[in-house]
Amino acid sequence: MANEVNKNQMAPSMRGMIRIKVVETDAEIPSPLATGRFMMSEESGCLFLGTDNGNVCINDQHEIEQMVTMVEQGLETEALARAEAFQQLTQSLAANRSDDEARATAQAAALTQEATNRQNAVSSEAQLRASGDAALAQVDANEKTAREQGDAGNKALIDQNATADAAEVARAKAAEQANSTAIANNSAGDVVNAQNDAAEKARAQAAEASNAAAIVAEAARAKGTEDANALADSNRATAQVAKDNQQDARDLTIEQRVAVLETQGRIIDIVEAWGVLPLLVANVPQYVTVTFKRAMKDLTYELDGQAVGITVGSVTIVEDTNPSYPRTLTTARMKLTASLTLTALAQFKVTGIKRAS
Repeated sequence: MANEVNKNQMAPSMRGMIRIKVVETDAEIPSPLATGRFMMSEESGCLFLGTDNGNVCINDQHEIEQMVTMVEQGLETEALARAEAFQQLTQSLAANRSDDEARATAQAAALTQEATNRQNAVSSEAQLRASGDAALAQVDANEKTAREQGDAGNKALIDQNATADAAEVARAKAAEQANSTAIANNSAGDVVNAQNDAAEKARAQAAEASNAAAIVAEAARAKGTEDANALADSNRATAQVAKDNQQDARDLTIEQRVAVLETQGRIIDIVEAWGVLPLLVANVPQYVTVTFKRAMKDLTYELDGQAVGITVGSVTIVEDTNPSYPRTLTTARMKLTASLTLTALAQFKVTGIKRAS
């Protein structure tokens, strides 16, 4: 037999068509059968199919022909499944049924599976075709919409051009009218210029008379300025006296407040520390150490009568809590920060009040 193959001669690397004699018929076995998964044994008359569960021997002529047909159609996986199903059904029914009944049952199961597979394939193809038709319909709709929008845009552009042409004609007519008006205005302007020359001459004569009157008025204003300066000097002197009185009243107010606190038993002693800050740079803290005359505890600090920790004008005063400069019973370190740069800062005073225990 030409090109006969058995399972010892088959090799996984073989390719091409292999002719296997099946009973009385030669069948063209496609390349999937040359992978070693399908092998024909002349001695046993079996078509061996290598599956995950071992070799399956199909020795039924009809089934062998079905296997060959399915493989030729590219259904190798389905052929293997059919072969396994056929063998399992044959073994389970061999004790109670004849070989013909077992073969018929196996064939029915295999045919049912094949029909199901083909139906699934047809259904998938139909779904793909329907999806493709829907996509093409959407493309057509999009193209139609684009064409309609393009036509509408072209019409709008034509209308705009027509409007622009009409506007240009109107502008040309208006320019022509303006030129005519300008010519007429130039003629009238010559008349106006002559009138202006006459008026300018009259104004010059009036100015000469006004200058003479101004000389007389300047003499009167000079005397009035001397009187005003004398009054301003008097007002400044009065204001300085009021300012001095206000400072005296402020100092008295601080002393009076301290006296009230003493009479209420809220303080034991009061001391003062003085200092001068000639310059505070904006947003740059400046530190000042104040020393009290005697040891104090539980002090509340004030700057010119204002509690430390608030902003006085544009200067914020807080007690420095830096561990490098610990507070003692006789000294405290103040941090002053100005929002604006201040020069010639006035003398400041820090008052310490020791509260009663």
